[in-house]
Amino acid sequence: MISNSTDSILEKIGGWQVIRLEEVDSTNSFLMRERHLLLQPKQVVLAATQKQGRGRLGRSYISLPGRHLTFSAVIHPGLPLSRLQGMALPVGIAVARVLERKIEGVRLKWPNDVLVKNRKICGILIETTDLEQIPHPVLILGIGINTEGKIQEFPEELRTVLTTLEAEANFQIDREELFQELLAELDLVFEHLLKKGTKALLEEWMIRAAVSGKRVRCLNGTMEDGTFEGLTPEGFPRIRREDGTLYIHYSGDLIHDPSEN
Repeated sequence: MISNSTDSILEKIGGWQVIRLEEVDSTNSFLMRERHLLLQPKQVVLAATQKQGRGRLGRSYISLPGRHLTFSAVIHPGLPLSRLQGMALPVGIAVARVLERKIEGVRLKWPNDVLVKNRKICGILIETTDLEQIPHPVLILGIGINTEGKIQEFPEELRTVLTTLEAEANFQIDREELFQELLAELDLVFEHLLKKGTKALLEEWMIRAAVSGKRVRCLNGTMEDGTFEGLTPEGFPRIRREDGTLYIHYSGDLIHDPSEN
């Protein structure tokens, strides 16, 4: 039985099994509840409307009903939890590769945001869970892309920090086409990751983030300012403090150009 959803449709796209829902609280939460769907990889839940979309650090994901691309996918990386901490970075690369075919100015922000002209156009939520039947953690990756809508349709407090594909491209992007392109790109990224590791992907992330050598501020209960030097092999930012010591930022927010905040 599928709970807390309406009008589900099941179909196959490439190697992905897609469940389409008209409305759900959160696609990640849906998969956490419907745990039988986690037993097989490449299960996808796509929702036309999320009523309680979730973001990182307990934040809400705000979307315009029926006008954004919101979905979650099940991945079985076959890796221990210690090697799953930086998975938002390759997922962000997949999203950026697809979006830059449509619009200009796409950039990545650690750990899970995709920006256009310093405005958020996509958020990524990575969660893991354990199942008795599977020896390694199961990965649930949630992606929310602001596809349609004008900036003025968002709550006033968000209008300076969000954008949409429609606003950037000046025309509506076909959501279904975008969705299928993303599934194909996720296939390529995870195939590379599992066969060749993360080195080349982290190098690509650094190029797409365009943050090397720039001043940043790290927030995680305390505040650390410094220069972004690169990423650890696990995908954590390496920050050089003014006194020359090195700080590894494991969690929390990372703000660019702290003098402007």
